[in-house]
This record gives sequence, structure tokens and C-alpha cells, in this order.
Amino acid sequence: MDTILFILTITFLASCLFRVFRKTTPDLHLIFAIVLVVKVIAAIGLGLIYSSYYEGGDTWNFYKAGLRFNDRNETLAEYFGELSEPINYSTTHDPGNAFFARLTSIVVKLSLGNYWITAAFFATVSFITLWTLMMRLIKSGIDKWPILIAFFGFPSVVLWSSGLLKDTLMLICLASVAIAIIPLFSSKQKFNTIELAAGLLGLFIILKVKYYLFAVCAGLLICICTFEIFKSWLQRLSVLIRSFLGFGFVALLIIALSQMHYNLKLERVLSVIVENYEAYNHLDQGKKVDFDTLEPTIASFIWHSPKALFTGIFRPLIWEGWNVVSIWVSIENTILLAFFIYSLRGWRSYSINSATIGALAYSMILATLFALSTPNLGTLSRYKVSFLPIFIFVIMYAIYNSRKTGRNIHG
Repeated sequence: MDTILFILTITFLASCLFRVFRKTTPDLHLIFAIVLVVKVIAAIGLGLIYSSYYEGGDTWNFYKAGLRFNDRNETLAEYFGELSEPINYSTTHDPGNAFFARLTSIVVKLSLGNYWITAAFFATVSFITLWTLMMRLIKSGIDKWPILIAFFGFPSVVLWSSGLLKDTLMLICLASVAIAIIPLFSSKQKFNTIELAAGLLGLFIILKVKYYLFAVCAGLLICICTFEIFKSWLQRLSVLIRSFLGFGFVALLIIALSQMHYNLKLERVLSVIVENYEAYNHLDQGKKVDFDTLEPTIASFIWHSPKALFTGIFRPLIWEGWNVVSIWVSIENTILLAFFIYSLRGWRSYSINSATIGALAYSMILATLFALSTPNLGTLSRYKVSFLPIFIFVIMYAIYNSRKTGRNIHG
């Protein structure tokens, strides 16, 4: 039975790859093949890095958790019975990890219980989703190069979005959401029922695995979609009324989202971030960022936010590396900082819309929160894959747009 499921899975993935390849323009066919191979190699490399350098780590722990889940159930009926059981939040230390372990068990079962096939499965699905998103953006009129660089041009983004990790799944889900809402901003494309369903499923998985990521993503999505739907009506109102409606809407949205999880409650969320900071700060692993006077107050968070924002996006810098992996990441971050500074000259010709504002807000909020709650530069370099491709795309598009405008002026 497992062999049949494996063959069906391989056939399904191959058909998806073939369909995506057919919709790819001929000038990208070679890049398509190269990136797919690199993603799979990155997934395997991640497993090797974790097994040899980190002595197991998250990727192998999730794989073993998936194996244990499968081993407890001899028949498919028993398997799906336990799979559908609700997670006991009162006894489970990390419900997000427990939910991801269940999802991993499905992939492990479809992969004949082999770690390397499981990792390659995650890498392939990640590639299909990101490449599909890229082709949709190109169809909307965006040039391919800013997207290629953002999604596939930075090695750390490729590495942390390819293996058997929650970060890979989160980027897959975020890309699915983006694919679903692109028609809202592009008249060249239409809404697709399957894509909308995939986007909703992606949001549900994000909620179950990383509730804080869901809160930021869902909040900004609701704001963006509401603005786009009522844009023509809002433009007829005065600036004062629009500001009043905007602040009121955001306030109600924050209150609503704060009820979705115990740790998101307004009276608790700042304390949770400080508790996470102190927990990481007591660990001796890796290089840390100090926010010595951080307190669970709005004033303290505002004071520390500029440093946290810079840290979340650009650190470690080239002189802050402490081992081979961190030195490589620090080189990337220094290049990214240089790109960002260079991109500032292109913002004058950048067509700012709600999607751009949402992408920047999403990146800045997550960068700040990740740095404050996870002040370990090694861990932070992995976590920020949830927003880094989006931030890179925005600045690369600004650079491309600036150079294109310059060529038009002088050409």
C-alpha cells in the first residue's frame, strides 16, 4: 500500500511540475530546471548540516515525530483516526509543533518513511508554489529579475525554504495566499476557485503552526483587501473622515485578532514577547542581541523597535559572523543592506499601492517582533525567511524601476 501511495505521489508531483513548466516562458526553461535541482540539493544539504553540525535539530526531530506517529497506527483507519483527533492544548507544550508533526507524518508516509525523499518532497512543493507565484507576478506586468533574485537569488532563502522545516511550510502557505489574491491587483488575471481554496487552507495551516504569523498576515490581508474593494468609495471622502475610518477599522481588527489565541490578548502579548526574549537570553548558544531595558510596556517597545527592526532584517553584518554558516549569512545581509541603500534613490519613481505598503508593513512588523522575541542571531537568520523574500522583492523592484526610468529618460 505504501509503495502505491509513493508512486501516486511521485506521479502527482511530476504532473504539477510539467504543468508549471508548460506555463513557463521559454526564456526561463533552463532557470526552471536549475532552480528545481538547487532546491532539492538544498533540502538534502540542510539535512546533512543538521545531522552533522547541529546533531539532529528541528528537521530530524520532526521527521522522527512523523515516524513515531505513523508507527503507532498499523492501519489507515487508525492513522486517520488519530490524525483527525483535536490536539489537547492543555497538555501539549507546543501545539504548533504537534500540528506540524502530524502534517509531516503524512509526507513521511507518502515518502516510504525515508527522510531524504521527505525533504525532497518539501523542496519540490516549495519550488512549485514559489515558481507559480513568480509566473503570476510576471503575468501581472512585473519583470522577472526582481522576483528571481528575491525568491531564488539569496542562498539563505533557498536553504531555509527547502527542507523539512516549519519555515518551508510557512513560505509555501504564504505563497499560496499571495497567488489567490493577485487578481485583486491585476485586471489581467481572474480569481480561481482552487487557488482561493488553497489560499484559505494556507491561512488555516499558518494559524495552526504559527499563530503570531497568522495574526500579522491576516490583519494586513484584511486591511489591503478592504481598501481595494472600497477604494473608489473612499476616494470620495475627505482625508479626515478616511483617517478616522482607517484608525477605527484597524483598532477593531486588532481587538478581533487578539481573541484568536491566549498569547495574543492585548493584556498579555507584550509580556509574552519579553518572556521569550528572557528565555533566549539565558541560553548560551550563538550570538545574541541585547535589549537590556526591554519591558512589557508600549513605551519600551517603541524605544527598542528601531534597533530590533534593523537587527531583524540586516544582522548579522559581515564583521559579526562567528562560524561558517553565520559568516555566509552576514555576507548576504551586508549585500542586502547595500541593495537597500541603493534602492532609496528609486522610491521616487516607485508606484506605491496598497500591496507595496502591505508588503513593507508585513516585513517590518515581523522583523521587529522576531528580533525582540528571538534575540539569537543564528535562529533569527532562519526565522526571517517568512518575510525576507518579500522584503528583497520590494527593494529589488525599486532598483529595477529606478534603472528602467533612468534608461527611458536618457534613451
